[in-house]
Amino acid sequence: MAKSLEALGEQYFFLKLNLEEMLSKCESDSEREELNIRFAASRRSFNKALNAVFIENSAAVKELREGLEANTKEIKEAFERRKKIAKILELITTGVDIGKSLVKLGE
Repeated sequence: MAKSLEALGEQYFFLKLNLEEMLSKCESDSEREELNIRFAASRRSFNKALNAVFIENSAAVKELREGLEANTKEIKEAFERRKKIAKILELITTGVDIGKSLVKLGE
């Protein structure tokens, strides 16, 4: 499996595995809606990446992949430390944006 696909999958499957718990931490309907939107965007990026061809030695692909890997680590740490969902949503938004950019490079 391509490293870029692995990075996208790691974030998506972490979110999928922990979605219910994250939803329960949301303090408002708007936070729940935003989390669902971000989760759906992560899923779309992962599904698109399944058919993408990434040039793994490309500097742009490598930079985005490493950014996504670092972002996923931050999300996991924030979740484990029981940070406010608003902070986790901010990190997820960043990750989704990186993932979208990465997928575009593989199209």
